[in-house]
Amino acid sequence: MQKTSAHESFVTYAASRPLREVRARLSEIASGGCPFSRSEDTDASEGDAEDAPSRPSILPKNYLLEFVAGTFGPASSGRGLMNHLENEEHVRRIVTRTNIGIMAAQDLEENSRRKLEDVQVTRAVKCKHTIRRVVDHLERSVRRREDRPHVVREIFSLDESPFADRIATQIAESHFLERLADEAARIPEMRFAVLRAAEVQAEFDDLERRFRTELASFLPEYEIDSDGIRREITDDKALKIVNRIFDAFAPRMILIGHSQGGLVALRAMQLGMKQVRVKDKRRFLHSPRSGRVHRYSPVALAIGLGAPFDGIQRSPSLVEGESGEVLEESTLPAYVKRFLPGVGQMLHGSPFLERLRRAFIPFDCTAISIANPKDGLVPLEGTRLPVGDFENMHNLEVRSTGRFDLADIAPEIARPALDVWPMTRLREVFNEEDRFEGLREHCSFLVDLGENWDVDQGEIVRKIFAGEQAEGLFDEMMYEVNFDGIREQLMANLLYRLRASDPEERQSLAWMAPRLRDMIRDEEMPFLNSLDKRAALALLYIEPQ
Repeated sequence: MQKTSAHESFVTYAASRPLREVRARLSEIASGGCPFSRSEDTDASEGDAEDAPSRPSILPKNYLLEFVAGTFGPASSGRGLMNHLENEEHVRRIVTRTNIGIMAAQDLEENSRRKLEDVQVTRAVKCKHTIRRVVDHLERSVRRREDRPHVVREIFSLDESPFADRIATQIAESHFLERLADEAARIPEMRFAVLRAAEVQAEFDDLERRFRTELASFLPEYEIDSDGIRREITDDKALKIVNRIFDAFAPRMILIGHSQGGLVALRAMQLGMKQVRVKDKRRFLHSPRSGRVHRYSPVALAIGLGAPFDGIQRSPSLVEGESGEVLEESTLPAYVKRFLPGVGQMLHGSPFLERLRRAFIPFDCTAISIANPKDGLVPLEGTRLPVGDFENMHNLEVRSTGRFDLADIAPEIARPALDVWPMTRLREVFNEEDRFEGLREHCSFLVDLGENWDVDQGEIVRKIFAGEQAEGLFDEMMYEVNFDGIREQLMANLLYRLRASDPEERQSLAWMAPRLRDMIRDEEMPFLNSLDKRAALALLYIEPQ
């Protein structure tokens, strides 16, 4: 397969997209516009307004967020109907004071299956309403049948390219959206969907498999670049396109889990793995054992905050500098085995953890373990994910910076009692005494996500700018198998950081330029707000010429 050089690819990119478009996107970011949002079309004059269909505010990255807690504090923030990742403020506030219940007395595998069921029910109901809005807009906007592909392109922010036109035409001519809406309409509303969760989950799984397979068949096997060179559509690019379109109306879930909840989040991702067989000739993630198939999960991203992915080997020590006792399941007290079965599953070497660490996760999903080096309950070495086997797993270290207060992890109904003696004394002991520092550090992730979880707030970007293993860190987090939502969020943070940087700081990032060019070439997608477009904006900052 013939390839152009990185420089030629960028020149081709710049030539195919007018500079005013790039400048407009830069202005949007510079003005504080949300990088995940989509603005209404404003290019048309008043005279053309009636002829040009307006673009609906349907996000191509419409992910749902939910928090899962473990032994201490909150268990769930509901059915996952949180605000989307389009707004960083929503992400930072998710964990703050979401105290509802405790899941520690339940089996982790059972919890994971239950959480996965919640995820699927939420996605099914979300699909029902979103696809109906898409179809309604399509029907309102089209005056002539030949206008349908154009409106489909507008809905999904597809580029004006032959490749994108092929996708839009296939969707329009096959009435793909209308047929999906008709089937999704049979999904009951949330209350009844919850009551019939198992049935809803099975029906939605079947619906998603069939329509993903059909959507994959809309993609051509080759595309012609601006130089007239025919290039094969790679499997990972094809799956990303399918995900981007399907996620617009059936968003995948981001599960953020604290402690034991991190294990539930990752296991739910693994348990939710599905296979879609592709019927056309495409080599689409071909498996020699199972045929032409691609694998995906309704959980796109699993994040563990102080989660024992490699297990706990010793009991926590209340005195700094002293080691706790060696923990084994055989020596656990009988009441712990009876009422807290999840504790035994969290010990290093347990069958549950062995199964968790061996299980496959889809290549377009990501797992991240965020650990506090001062955590006194789950030591740093116990939080490690097996990144050697899975390139889309990452281990990060983030110190706590939030002020711990016992009230932050107490159930809301019990908080007034903490202001009455003798509970005020208990609160003071937990908040101030050195012997509970390790416990406070473990629970600190629950206090304020904005202060403690720095993945989306730029900790990685700061390290890149500071030169701390910068190139390796950039390559690791931008590696192509990673969940695109994380990569796009990090790229958005990089753009934000570049906008506020001085010329010398930008010049120090010259090493990033060839990587950005590779991303522009290899990640080119038929979406106006995809990663390759953001890489081009970043490159304009670093190499303004």
